[in-house]
Formats: sequence, C-alpha cells, structure tokens
Amino acid sequence: MTPLECAKAVSNPINNMGSKFMLDPATFGKAGELGSSPDDAVTQGKEPPPEGTPRLEGMNSYFAGRFGVLGDVHPDIVTGAAAFINPEALGEAWSQITRRVNPRAASEIYYADCAASWGRANFEDTPELNRFCELAERVVQAASPVCAPIFAGWRGIPRPADAPGAAELLLHTLRELRFAKHTVAVASDGMTPLDAVLTHNGETNAQLFMWPEPYPTVAHLAGRRDEVEEHTDRLSAQDYEILTPSECEEFASLAIGLES
Repeated sequence: MTPLECAKAVSNPINNMGSKFMLDPATFGKAGELGSSPDDAVTQGKEPPPEGTPRLEGMNSYFAGRFGVLGDVHPDIVTGAAAFINPEALGEAWSQITRRVNPRAASEIYYADCAASWGRANFEDTPELNRFCELAERVVQAASPVCAPIFAGWRGIPRPADAPGAAELLLHTLRELRFAKHTVAVASDGMTPLDAVLTHNGETNAQLFMWPEPYPTVAHLAGRRDEVEEHTDRLSAQDYEILTPSECEEFASLAIGLES
C-alpha cells in the first residue's frame, strides 16, 4: 500500500474515532468539576466565575480542551489555528476562557485525561491495539509541525502507558495532523472558512461553529470541495512515508478495525 492509499484509507477512522471522546457527555461533565479543589492546576491563579456558574461549559470546554495546547496566547493565534470557527465568537470565548483557566493545563489535565478515559472504556488491551499505538506513534513523531500548531501542541502531551488510553490520544493527535493538512488545502483553494464548513457538514456545523445566519448557497462548490479533499489526501500522504508499504497496509487495517 502506498502512503497516499494509506492516507485515504485511514481518513474516516481517524476523523471519527479521534473525536469520540469530545462528544462524550462525560467529557462535558468533567469540565464542570474544574476548580473544585484549591490546588487545581487548571484553575490555579485564575479568577472564579460568577457564583453558581462552572468555569467551563458547552463549547467553551471544547475550545479550552482542544486549543489549550497553544497556551495562554492572544485570541488571534487561536482563531487562526482553529481556521473554521467564527473568529469573532471564538475570540470572545477565548478571552473568557483564559480569565478562568490555564489553557495548557486544561488540555493536558482535563482533555487528555478524558481522551484516555474514553479509550480505556471502549478499547480492549490487545496485541493489535498495542501495534496500532506503535505505528501511530512513529507517524506522529516523524510528521512535520509546519502549519500544524494544534497538532504540534498535542504531540507534546505525554501518552499514557496503557494502550487503550494511549490509542484515543494518538487518534486525536492524528486527527489534528490531518486537520492541519486540510486547512492548507482549503486555503490554497481560496474557499472561505464558512464555505468549507457548509460544503462538508452543512448548516449543522456552521451553527455549532457559531457562524451567523443566513448562510450562502454552496451547491456550486461541490467540485471544488472534492478537489480540496484530494489535496488533503496528497498532503497527508507525506505523513505516512515513514511507514513501509506493508506497514501502511497494516496500519490502515488496524485503524479501520477500531471502528468495528
């Protein structure tokens, strides 16, 4: 199997499985517990929220967890890296987030732990899973961080020693790697971030990513969207050149197997 064939084969498993923990109610529930102890590194030194209000809730917990690896940075840095989220809305949310939590700790202590917990609850500790983690770690460590700040941040988060915990964290990191390649492909096409969102998951994701209505018609962009996906595959193929042809085939089979 070629690196390009591998990139195409693992695209859906990585995108789907790498986001599973993000959508788990337990992840949102744990966000509400942050700051409950005085020595909580996520909230230490930050101002408390209004009485009776959690420090993080809803999309703010997602933003803090996913983008916290970038650190306590200016909102423009986060909106630039996030690419497809309404920058005005995300910028306002990020300013509130950084007043209430330490972003890097939110990613490392809160979000990474949620990913590992989800993996332990849903994956069996098998030789196949250990092999997946071995190959995934090789891809992650060899990949270029150029134009991939969120991926670079997640690559620096320590992986748990157990395979189930490490597997979901690696899937998430690989998902951020492909996301980075996708942002490059969209930008090189000239498609706007909102058009990119609408041509993928339609108005559902546009609303989730806080873009105001009314939305433009994007049916005429279907062909360009296909070209963007193909460009993303070609860029992602570079990440799998570290694997031999037989390892590419093995990795693809293992990744696909995680969805079954």
